[in-house]
Amino acid sequence: MNHVEGHIYSNSIKKNKGDLNQFKFPVLNLVISGGHTQLILMKDHLNYEIIGQTQDDAVGEAFDKVAKILGFEYPGGPIISQEANEAEELIKNNKVDKKYLEVEFPRPMLQNPDLNFSFSGLKTAVLYFYQKKLKEETSLAEMRISDLSKVRGKTEQREEFTKLVNGASRGGFDKEICQICNSQMGIWKKFIAKAFQESVVEVLKIKTLRAIKKHSPKTVLLSGGVSANSKILETLQEKLAEEYPEIAFHFPEKSLTGDNAVMIGAAGIAKYLYGNNKKFQDNWKNLEADSSLRL
Repeated sequence: MNHVEGHIYSNSIKKNKGDLNQFKFPVLNLVISGGHTQLILMKDHLNYEIIGQTQDDAVGEAFDKVAKILGFEYPGGPIISQEANEAEELIKNNKVDKKYLEVEFPRPMLQNPDLNFSFSGLKTAVLYFYQKKLKEETSLAEMRISDLSKVRGKTEQREEFTKLVNGASRGGFDKEICQICNSQMGIWKKFIAKAFQESVVEVLKIKTLRAIKKHSPKTVLLSGGVSANSKILETLQEKLAEEYPEIAFHFPEKSLTGDNAVMIGAAGIAKYLYGNNKKFQDNWKNLEADSSLRL
């Protein structure tokens, strides 16, 4: 049973009591997960065409890799979203230096007229920016500590700072310098997460709107584990309501976005109801699972 089909049909489970007839065709589905970033056009049940997809990293994979760069745990999506929200709160409460507001990352492949995605370069941009800020904040922390040469020789001091900038273990470094550096980098991480998320959201939004303009769907679906990201969901919801109020927009309940069992079950319902394979319908108990099936 196909994993992507599960993403698509999980929109109808629970909330609509399994009513797959709710979808008015054609349907455009944006699938965003740890393994998928695809725009899929459905002309009828089980009739799919992939009209756009990632050329490298999936969007969920990009969230995980950026989280790892910033020193956060797996899975990266929820903590990146949380850090971005905290940056927004700092802005709202006027508790942030102007320099943090200037963080911005590229919007990959928006210049291309097609519907494909790419997130590998965005991840690299985050890495280089983070490394640059780590060096800068370490240098500033060094200058803030007065006369460290009284404690240890200048040569030893410089060697330790070099190791710190290069990401070596901090165990032997001056504790006060590390505290200052870590404090500043904690703020940078929030605004890096915010800027990264904004880039992802804009790319997904614009590519989806292009697909709508080109294919005129009657229904738009948002599916996959990353659909749990409130910023992505709210942005698409607001934009569709503003520009295409006549298009029905469906998305799964948050509790179902990471439940692969529900997705596979939903795909099975669709195959059973709309498939033409009599063997599948009559002998479903004897079916053998194949996790590598393609859409």
